Amino acid sequence: MSAVRRAIVSAAVAACGPGLIAACAVYDPSLLSTGASDAGIEAARDASGPNLDGAVEASDGCQHALPPPRPSISDLDGGTIAFTMALSNVDLGLDAGTALSYDLDRTCTCPAAESCVPATGAPPHCDGDGGRDNAAGALFSKFALISAGIFDSANITKRISQGDVGMVLQVSGYNGLADDSRVELSVYISDGIAPGTSHPAPAHDGSDVWSVDDSSVLGGLAAKPPFKSLFVDSNAYVAGGALVGSLDFPFALGGAQGLSLDLKGGLITGRLQKSGAGYGLTEGRMAGRWSSRAVLTAMQYIPDPIVANQWLCGSDLTYQALRGEICKAADLTADLQNDNTSARCDALSIGIGFTSEAAAVGNVFQATPKAHPCGVTYTDQCGQ
Repeated sequence: MSAVRRAIVSAAVAACGPGLIAACAVYDPSLLSTGASDAGIEAARDASGPNLDGAVEASDGCQHALPPPRPSISDLDGGTIAFTMALSNVDLGLDAGTALSYDLDRTCTCPAAESCVPATGAPPHCDGDGGRDNAAGALFSKFALISAGIFDSANITKRISQGDVGMVLQVSGYNGLADDSRVELSVYISDGIAPGTSHPAPAHDGSDVWSVDDSSVLGGLAAKPPFKSLFVDSNAYVAGGALVGSLDFPFALGGAQGLSLDLKGGLITGRLQKSGAGYGLTEGRMAGRWSSRAVLTAMQYIPDPIVANQWLCGSDLTYQALRGEICKAADLTADLQNDNTSARCDALSIGIGFTSEAAAVGNVFQATPKAHPCGVTYTDQCGQ
């Protein structure tokens, strides 16, 4: 790489510091409307404090930041309430550090040793309070100004507010109370209100009907309602008014054709709140592991910010500069079963904040074909 290109990339990365990125953030739990909620959930919210942590002190002396634990089974389980929610707000955590994540590897790194073997030359991956993991958040902060707005919380939220892109969550088997030891949580990618057509902006009153992408529906385009998602946690639960789900799922970034965060060992949590005739989530968090291979391969959907008609993949020199940072940022194993087994770090931890509101599911639409700037079979991974 030329000295000029290296200087440009370094300057762009350095420019995206906390003070500047803070202006992009849109997620602030203190600004959320509390609205009207049923007595059980409201009481649980008052009793459980301002966050969704169920911190547990382990033998290592660390208060591990984990989701609230599953409530004990009771006669009130086996509810019949089902509801649909659509994302209304997203925060990639550019100025929130690790606060939007959890301790994904049950290890409080620094002073404890890392749970995997990092890349040669990588700096220590010190966790946030309670062992919270969010290496990807730091990268988002660095790449925000050189990625054509792709890693920009405000830009993504704007596209959601216009009904151009989204994500749908469905819950079934809920008893309507503050505690339910088992509900089902389903996740769908949405291409918006009416993909490929002119459409009104969402009304945000529970009446909005969101499409679902065929890539997240069992049976694809041939599926008939009620749809079944390919991304389901049939053993999710509600504790103290907070929904907790654990599953692998994709999170599509608006404004980047084909770019999605394919999270493994993922968590979805949020505080349930009545929203019209249904429910929404406040203080929502998505956390998980984004494999470094998936990150590098997905970069091909981002145009080179320096060279016209080039993409961040293959031998592109700007990509090669960023590739090194991504590989050194990997702080977890892609498979949680490999934590603390001396396995190589091959994934980035991530935490995303969100809110959701009552909505409905509409038609299944075919996913927009990916352009594959580096070819249909292109992939990349660290260590090559």
